[in-house]
Amino acid sequence: MDNLMKGYGWKPFWVDGEDPAYMHRRMFEVLDEVTAEIKNIKAVAAHNEQFERPIWPMVILKSPKGWTGPKEVDGQKWKAVSGHTRCRFQTRHNPEHLAQLEEWLKSYRPEELFDENGKLLEDLQSLAPKGNRRMGANPHTNGGALMRDLHMPDFKNYALDTTARSMPGPGDTKVLGAF
Repeated sequence: MDNLMKGYGWKPFWVDGEDPAYMHRRMFEVLDEVTAEIKNIKAVAAHNEQFERPIWPMVILKSPKGWTGPKEVDGQKWKAVSGHTRCRFQTRHNPEHLAQLEEWLKSYRPEELFDENGKLLEDLQSLAPKGNRRMGANPHTNGGALMRDLHMPDFKNYALDTTARSMPGPGDTKVLGAF
């Protein structure tokens, strides 16, 4: 995974483990490292006219699925395996399961994030970017303010002659690559 992300042009930082206390501590350490990397990239860019494309940091979080969930449900180990859990909450028909699920979800302390109507607290809302600093409004990404026509060759010049259905050919990627 490391080499794949490096090949994509990123510098990966890992937070990997199963112990919540370790994982929280490690995430803080990694975020400090990543923040320092970003500040350094920005400082070099601000003072260097011959600046090359930076290698931006990224965080890869690897944690067990459902690791913060209850340890048991009805005496069975509750552990996620291959996309589903070994035992399931039956909240519709079992009030004890509903209470157990509610207790687990309340452990995330939603009251620290949302008001009594479920709306994100104003202090947290104010942290979000404003105006064209928002991802969907950024002139570089929204396809509006900085649009320009693409120079497109005539696609007919890249057509393949086929004499029969399902005949083997060079493959879509080779044809698209040449286009």
